[in-house]
Amino acid sequence: MKLKYQAVLNDLENKIIAGIWPEGVMIPTELELCEKYHVSRITIRRALDEMTRAGMIERARGKGTFVRGTRKITEPHISGIDPFSTIGDHRTTHKILLDVEYPLDSDIALNMLPQFRASHARHENLHRIKLLSSMDDTPFAVMNIFFPSSVSSMLDRNLLLSHSFIDTYKKTEGASVGKVNSSIGTVVPDKETSELLGTRVQWTQLWVKTRIHDGSGELIAINYTVYDGNLFEYTVSADLSLR
Repeated sequence: MKLKYQAVLNDLENKIIAGIWPEGVMIPTELELCEKYHVSRITIRRALDEMTRAGMIERARGKGTFVRGTRKITEPHISGIDPFSTIGDHRTTHKILLDVEYPLDSDIALNMLPQFRASHARHENLHRIKLLSSMDDTPFAVMNIFFPSSVSSMLDRNLLLSHSFIDTYKKTEGASVGKVNSSIGTVVPDKETSELLGTRVQWTQLWVKTRIHDGSGELIAINYTVYDGNLFEYTVSADLSLR
């Protein structure tokens, strides 16, 4: 039987893994978490202490607890390459598990939209697509992609079923991708993600956070992805022109 703190820990970690709580956002206070999960403060502190040791959150005395940012290695341009979008000659497909719109005053929109500065200024809503990606019908990744309304309105969902997000975006009229920033780490995904990937619960998996910018440098999407690192091997290659 799962201990109370483990259930709370898994749910809190999944909010970060899925991008519900993006980097830098302040998470609810211990008292607010106690009320939400109907557990004692000792249970909440134990979960938060473990997340702190794992490097997922950091506490600032007198300010609160924040989702920890990660260091990124950023190339000036990666020729529009979408990391992990294709794997050799194998057929890659996507299944849309969730396609939702969050209003401006929702917690997730308040956390996420400020990162899309231009769209935030235009008071756009936030959209989220959750995808299950498969190679030759074998699941290998669960993606949570966030983007503003202006991107959602031009995104062909049918095309997304057989193409990467970047390829789908680029195929829209006049759309371009200028820069892709990614950071890679490892996580223990929640039970739902493990079941979707067909992996054992509590197994460590590959976690990739990707920020996608258009040709003018504006952020157009943020993708939080969990990959099955036990069954597949992943490589990233980029052709960079150096002057």
